[in-house]
Amino acid sequence: MRTEKERSFLIHVLYISCILCFFYLFFRYFIYEIFPFFLGFLIAFSLRPFVRHTIQLFHLPQKLVSLLYLALFYGTIGFMLSVACIQCFHILSSFIAKLPFLYESQIAPMLDSFFTWLEHQIIHFSPYISYDMEQLFQNINEAMESLALSGSGMLFDMVTRLASSLPGMLVSFFITILSSIFFALDFPRVSSFIMRQIPKERHASLYRIREIITDTILNYFISYGKLMIVTFVELAIGLCYLSVENALPIAFVIACFDILPVLGTGTILFPWIFLNFFHHRVKLAVGLLILHLIINIIRQIIEPKIVGKQMGIHPLLMLGCMFFGVRLFGFLGFFIAPIIVQIFCQLNEEGFLHIYK
Repeated sequence: MRTEKERSFLIHVLYISCILCFFYLFFRYFIYEIFPFFLGFLIAFSLRPFVRHTIQLFHLPQKLVSLLYLALFYGTIGFMLSVACIQCFHILSSFIAKLPFLYESQIAPMLDSFFTWLEHQIIHFSPYISYDMEQLFQNINEAMESLALSGSGMLFDMVTRLASSLPGMLVSFFITILSSIFFALDFPRVSSFIMRQIPKERHASLYRIREIITDTILNYFISYGKLMIVTFVELAIGLCYLSVENALPIAFVIACFDILPVLGTGTILFPWIFLNFFHHRVKLAVGLLILHLIINIIRQIIEPKIVGKQMGIHPLLMLGCMFFGVRLFGFLGFFIAPIIVQIFCQLNEEGFLHIYK
């Protein structure tokens, strides 16, 4: 009897290990190869409830409704991306052009005054090292100047590389559009074909698994939507208090960056803080720094609780999922690892995996 239990346990462990290996290989390597088709399917699948509801309400043809929703979706996304890309390109090109002048007019004088003050302070303690310190400050100043002069070239090369990758991005984009159109137009046929390949006694389980996966992903996006709203409110209040022009649009852009794990609010706030220091707007710089610290402290406190509560995961487990997800899967791991863990927990609780049986 004990041997049978041990054998059953080992089989279940091997079964779960194989599934985990599949997910790891899929999200680590294979998903990037089929990403346009995968994204097209997700778009068509996400629009499916709206299409079905509209068909029931107005009794319109399924293909016509699908095309209308796809046109609305891509039209909205295209307009928003076009405006964002134009604004980002304008800001980035202006910054690249002004970077050497900014160093000469703002950064270099500030560094010179700081090094002069520091040298005078050091002379009071030890006048023998003043020459060495002067040489060190001169080397630092030259290195900073070289970095500022070469920084514009580096940024220009980065923009050039990005522009050279646009053809491949456009190809992937058009493949995504075409695949989503085909998936949306023939979704009932595709769904029927898949279901015919599965025994009928498994249909109920498959529908329940699909419901668990979709609910988990939806809850995940809802939880991060809440975080984005909290960050937006904090930024809007802080920027309005600091009398910043266009506070609400700026707060919205920074809140969008805050959702991304690699970027975050510091991507915009830190350069903004430094520029204000260089232009002697100390009050605004200090206010932005305090605002950044408040946002990050609140984010670290509420993120595991909001995301974990929404998805039914303990905050400590949520932190572990985020950490190991980034280590295993890279950038996408921050988002997909908690989803995978939650899906496995739900499937096991409802007896689909039978880990404890």
